[in-house]
Amino acid sequence: MKKRDRFGHAVGNLSPLTFLVLTLTIVHFYSPARISETHTRYFLYFFGLHFAKLATHLQIAHVATEEFRGLRRTSIFLYIVFIAHTAASAILGGSIFPEDQLLFVLLGLSVLVYAHLVVNVVIQFTNVLNIRAFCLKTNGSLINFSQKNTAQNASPFSYELTESSKFAPPPP
Repeated sequence: MKKRDRFGHAVGNLSPLTFLVLTLTIVHFYSPARISETHTRYFLYFFGLHFAKLATHLQIAHVATEEFRGLRRTSIFLYIVFIAHTAASAILGGSIFPEDQLLFVLLGLSVLVYAHLVVNVVIQFTNVLNIRAFCLKTNGSLINFSQKNTAQNASPFSYELTESSKFAPPPP
């Protein structure tokens, strides 16, 4: 890859972070309710979770030697909702929807999105590495939460609970 191509690729990979910081800046400076000052902790949780999600996707892309795609649909949707509400409120001179409630809803969705990412990453890595995670040992049997690997069900979002009769350590 030429040096010029690598630079363009690196700048392209910065676009998700740029969009995150742009959203943070717009909401901070143009929010009529000054949401970043009245609910600072929740405001920082929202953007911190999205920064952590970006960093997690970058790490996964690096470990899996895949192309980094930081602009995900869920993040873009939440940013656009936040920016659109702030812009409409600034133009109309008042809030369309109470901004603190909007922040709580978006933060709740962000927590769900991040939890979904973490659980799926752990499950996929445990399947690849053939180790156990999310297992419970009850009365000598093991209850395991793992991804289905059947030919008829090719969806990566299908999981099953399996129970083995004896608890055995993972193979070396």
